[in-house]
Amino acid sequence: MRKCFAVVAAAAMVPLAANANPYASNVVISGTSVSFILNESADSLTYSLNGGAPVSLDGSGKGLKTFTLDSPTDTFSIHAARTDAIGYTIPTGNTVASSANGLSVTTNTNGFRLISDDANTLNKYNSPRGVAVSNNPNAPNFGTTYVTNSLAGAVGGRTLTGKGLYAQRADQSDAFGYGNAAQGNATRLSATQRHLVRPGDGAGLRDRHASWRRERMAHV
Repeated sequence: MRKCFAVVAAAAMVPLAANANPYASNVVISGTSVSFILNESADSLTYSLNGGAPVSLDGSGKGLKTFTLDSPTDTFSIHAARTDAIGYTIPTGNTVASSANGLSVTTNTNGFRLISDDANTLNKYNSPRGVAVSNNPNAPNFGTTYVTNSLAGAVGGRTLTGKGLYAQRADQSDAFGYGNAAQGNATRLSATQRHLVRPGDGAGLRDRHASWRRERMAHV
C-alpha cells in the first residue's frame, strides 16, 4: 500500500498487496479553493487542514478533485491510499516457459494492472520520440506528462496536426487544452532522444547530436 501525503509519499508494504500509487498532482490554490488531479482511483482519499482531523473525499474515480479552506492562510495535506491484490510484485501462480528465442529459464509471472484507458485517444501517438513527467512536487505542473511526436498523422481515431510537444495530466486528460495540436519548435524533433522537464520552463529536448534546447508550452 502506498500513502501519498499531499505531494510527499510514504510507503508501507502489506503482505500480498501490490504497490498501488494514487497521488495528488497539479495542486492549485485559488483563494480558499484547492483543486488537484488524482491519477488513479483510491481506497481512501482525505485532506486535513492545519494538521486537524482528516476529511473524506470521493476517491472512487481518478480526475479533478476539490475542497475548500477555511482561510487562505490555512495549511493542508492530501492523503491517498490504495491496496491491490494484482501487481508486478505479486506472483500469479503461472509461469512462462523457457525458449530458444526468449527466456533462458522457466520464469514465474506477476500481475499487471492497467490504470490508463486504451480507449482514450489522447493516449495515442503515431510517431512518439520521447516522454517526460514533471516530478517536482512544488511545481504547478507536477504530474504532467510531456510527449514529443515527430510526424503529423492519424492513429487510433486521433489525428495529430503536426510535430511538437503534447501534454497530459496524471489522469491522462488534456493538460492545457491544445488537444491534437502540437506545441513548441519542431526543428529537428525527429532526432529527439531524451526529455527532461524544468518547472515553469517547459521541456528540455536532447537530439542525437547530444545538444540540449528548451521548448515551451503556454500554461506550463
